[in-house]
Amino acid sequence: MQRKRGMIWLITGLLFALLAGVLTFRILAQATEAASEVQEVHLSPVVVALQDIPLRTVIEESQVSVKQIPTELVPEGAATSISDVVGKIPKQNIAAGEILLLQRLVEPTVKGKDIAFTMPEDKVVIALPASDLMSRVGFLKPGDRVDLLFTLPVPDTAGERLYTLDAIQNLEIVGMAMPPLLSKQGSGEAQPQIALANEGVLFFAVSAQDALTIKFLKDSGAIMDIALRAPTSEQLLEAETVDLPYIFDRYQFSQSPVATPELEASTGTGE
Repeated sequence: MQRKRGMIWLITGLLFALLAGVLTFRILAQATEAASEVQEVHLSPVVVALQDIPLRTVIEESQVSVKQIPTELVPEGAATSISDVVGKIPKQNIAAGEILLLQRLVEPTVKGKDIAFTMPEDKVVIALPASDLMSRVGFLKPGDRVDLLFTLPVPDTAGERLYTLDAIQNLEIVGMAMPPLLSKQGSGEAQPQIALANEGVLFFAVSAQDALTIKFLKDSGAIMDIALRAPTSEQLLEAETVDLPYIFDRYQFSQSPVATPELEASTGTGE
């Protein structure tokens, strides 16, 4: 009987040992699985600021660094390499440690976008109607350098006299808002695009004084036209203001084609 009781205790012990082994195995398996899950976290590179970067500041390589973070935490549009951000301008202040987002950066060499963040601080942007022929046929583009020509009616004792002047020289077109260009339908050959029905808008960054001058000429009824410069042209071009006496003198007109009091008065040939 005692021997039978000993066998029962032995079997019971073995069962408890087996149960403990099973529990230990499950605990170890769960721990191993959890460790495996931790090791399988995917990381992705992002560019972060090493210091505060004010808006309108050109970002330098020393101001940023690449950091690895869990992929699921990467915000949409995050910069992933130093080359994505160096040389660009933030549209808002960036704090140290902040991830840089591409949609909040401006490329200063791209014309026509985010003008307010790339223009010099001593300039203002004005908008002029793209009523000149070169604009209306799609010949001009942001980044072109141009002169603004105006023909202005000036009152005098005989009524009005027209003056044509190269009013503002060497301006850069910093932006354009043009209507859709219409393509001529031809026989399969490439045709020039035209948009003569609707006017667009040209944007220029100018000094405050030039902005007032241009506004005065426009509000006075002056007719504006545009002369395109070479991309490398920087010099001030000599150009004399043109009026009717200038035309008579340049082309050696001996007298007016039609002798009228108004024409004689405007040319100074009347008595």
